[in-house]
Amino acid sequence: MRAAVSTAIPVLLGWAAGDVGAGLIATLGAFTSRFGVGRPYLSRGVQLAVVAVALAAAVAAGAWAADIAWLGVLTISGVAVAAVWLCTALAVGPPGAYVFVVACAAGVGVSASHLSPGQIALLVLAGGAIAWLVQMAGAATGFRRPERAAVRTAAEAVAAYLDTVGEPD
Repeated sequence: MRAAVSTAIPVLLGWAAGDVGAGLIATLGAFTSRFGVGRPYLSRGVQLAVVAVALAAAVAAGAWAADIAWLGVLTISGVAVAAVWLCTALAVGPPGAYVFVVACAAGVGVSASHLSPGQIALLVLAGGAIAWLVQMAGAATGFRRPERAAVRTAAEAVAAYLDTVGEPD
């Protein structure tokens, strides 16, 4: 649901501003909402901010390199390597580096728009900021909810293990 909201808001804002294309470009930042689920909000906030900036950079790099085919391929490959490193460093789960590669390739495609790579990056970053806000909204009502859920799940697993061990063969 959060991903859908994070995608819909930029499109609606673009439509309201009279530039649906810009809103659609900003939706690339909505991929940010696919990360950080289940993490404590402080950790999630940092991870989502890094992801949003990295997505904007990946799309801008693709848009910048789009005019020369071999440079576009080289850029997408470089983004793939950097994304694997970043996702490993941040210990993100799925969808991982795949999203950054897709975003960079989309940047190659959106380079045909009327916008510069810098403007494209800002739109994607704005979409990422919207996704950040949507993902972090739960902190207002339950800042420690993810930690409590993790402890509850661990306690249930320990109890289930003890029940199993305590039974005769």
